[in-house]
Amino acid sequence: MVQKIVDEYFTERKEQEEVRELKNGDKRVYRTPPSIYGLASKLGISRATFYDYTDGSNNENEAYNKEIIDILIDARERIINELSEGVLLGYWNDKVASAMLVKYGEIGSTEGNGTLTINIQSKESWAE
Repeated sequence: MVQKIVDEYFTERKEQEEVRELKNGDKRVYRTPPSIYGLASKLGISRATFYDYTDGSNNENEAYNKEIIDILIDARERIINELSEGVLLGYWNDKVASAMLVKYGEIGSTEGNGTLTINIQSKESWAE
């Protein structure tokens, strides 16, 4: 049942994808980026519960079902892969996706004082 809900989450997002044609003739794909929150909501659990299942500390605890843990870990990896792929294909903003990947521990370091600082540098004119 859990695998079915996870698959539905990814399928529904893909089905809601929109392709729009820009004035210059280019086509742009619009899709909501995947997230742990979105998947956890679909599963009817909190993000804290999702992280509790997937952080690796409960693999030995019999209270947790190993098959469910594996499904959720795989779903987390699917989210990470889709975020990375979506940035490369231009589906979503690279800064937002990068921040999400840092949060998921895929890039960057979580060592230190536990805070994440993202510096965005830009010019006064967006066209420069």
